[in-house]
Amino acid sequence: MNDAATASPQIDFYVSPGTTHEQRLLLACRLADKAFRSGHRVYIHCRDAAQAQQLDTMLWSFQATSFVPHALVGSDDTPVQIGHASTTWNIDDVLINLDHTIPENFAQFRRVLEVVVQEQSVLDNTRDHFRQYRQLGHNPQRRELPNA
Repeated sequence: MNDAATASPQIDFYVSPGTTHEQRLLLACRLADKAFRSGHRVYIHCRDAAQAQQLDTMLWSFQATSFVPHALVGSDDTPVQIGHASTTWNIDDVLINLDHTIPENFAQFRRVLEVVVQEQSVLDNTRDHFRQYRQLGHNPQRRELPNA
């Protein structure tokens, strides 16, 4: 374990002009790929098993020239793991949160990435997350992404 539990994580909201669930998952794939290529270990926290399975499938094919070694939590010790409803993870580096709630143990990570698209329920959830992080004493940052 690293010192992430004693330090405040860097929290970033990646705001995409996209409007669909698939665009949100695609952005999560891109963020996971970038983090992996930078030498980080990534845990992607999904809202449920169906979303985790969909993301697992997308990570195999989202980019023809890229390979992101990944697995569902519990099936392997890969650099990128996908799960849901768990509170015990063996990764404490980068958390990509796709859930409707903030995981209780988000502070164990060095970085927390929230993925935002212009879909009303996602906007409502992530605005709540932004406020909750602030109430907990964190300083989340917005990262506006250009049109894709």
